[in-house]
Amino acid sequence: MKKLLKITLWEIILQARQHIITVVAIITFIYSLAFTYFDELPSKFIVLLISTDPTMLGFLFIGVLILFEKGSKTIEAVVVTPIKKSEYLFSKIISLTGIALVASLVMAFASQKEFNILILILAVLLSSTQFLLIGFIGVSRIKTINQYIFTFPFLVSPLMLPLLNFFEFTDSIFLYVFPFQACLLLFKAAFEPILMWQWIYALVYLPLSTVGFYLLALKFYDKYLLQN
Repeated sequence: MKKLLKITLWEIILQARQHIITVVAIITFIYSLAFTYFDELPSKFIVLLISTDPTMLGFLFIGVLILFEKGSKTIEAVVVTPIKKSEYLFSKIISLTGIALVASLVMAFASQKEFNILILILAVLLSSTQFLLIGFIGVSRIKTINQYIFTFPFLVSPLMLPLLNFFEFTDSIFLYVFPFQACLLLFKAAFEPILMWQWIYALVYLPLSTVGFYLLALKFYDKYLLQN
């Protein structure tokens, strides 16, 4: 546990040096300012912006961090240390999720809407963890920032399909296969009631799929990350 704490603290320092914390702070400030100025924004719009903060930003930033480590040969150095691959993954998940949690809470308070803070924290923790793992898997086979920028829209677009249900363009049960559907429901539940079956779906499907992505991320660590 002490080793994981040290690695996580180092990750936070690294993210500060890479200006990731600064970028998140700026985005959070802009969103919060907009929420304060436009105090009649619909809850759906606020849920959308707050939910994309821990999901999309985490997806993007873990890619940047991994590519930075590939470029600087840090990953090769990690292999010869006592750091386990699980500790390597958890240090990134804990540090980036912590940043996402602070940002999400600031935006939620700035929205001037009533919300359940415990449900919001749960939504951020589960959603951020899952999308960081998906981002890790997605970037494992990519070698450069340019490749990542080019492939990012193709990686993200399918994940965002549940927005069609969220904005009521569709009402497809097929979209419940995508974990982001569960993320949106949990974030929505922080601001307004959802149906019991939606609670069960979100609280069962999101953790189970996160475990699946974690196991897949461990395989990608060995198969692709160390070979690129």
